[in-house]
Amino acid sequence: MSVLATDESGQPLKGATGSSLASLERQNLVEKRVGRETVWVITETGRTVCEQIQTRRAKHEQSASA
Repeated sequence: MSVLATDESGQPLKGATGSSLASLERQNLVEKRVGRETVWVITETGRTVCEQIQTRRAKHEQSASA
């Protein structure tokens, strides 16, 4: 399982790579499942980046297969 911690703009959080579960929870992150990956997102304004991540991944996969 890979873990990506990102803010609402989709930018990776500094220092979040390899963070423990407790550490991520202390940062007010919420776990979301995106495909086979676990994604942690900040939900301060009630928004998540799951859709943005899925869109970005789909574009990447399309360009890789073209």
